[in-house]
Amino acid sequence: MKQFLEGQRQVGHLRLEYFITNAVPQLKMFKYEVYRNLSILEKEGKVIFYNYNYNGRSNEGLVTDSYRSKIESSLGPIDNVLEGYMSESKIENCYNQYIT
Repeated sequence: MKQFLEGQRQVGHLRLEYFITNAVPQLKMFKYEVYRNLSILEKEGKVIFYNYNYNGRSNEGLVTDSYRSKIESSLGPIDNVLEGYMSESKIENCYNQYIT
């Protein structure tokens, strides 16, 4: 992180599924709780979800509003913003995986 902030390292996309997979054990939360918190941050405009292509594959990424300009200056504009991506139905579907 220090290298990135000092401009020594180029920033890359953060794949949503990678973030969630790593956040669950670190935060000691269930996956649906991570989804719920991301939903709150999205509604507050503090996190943005978007589509991007990497090696010919479509991925969902996320970026905080404060780092969006750094991502765009490094990788180009974020055109495919997914408005309302972390919907209640997505959270409920994730929750239902735990109770069934």
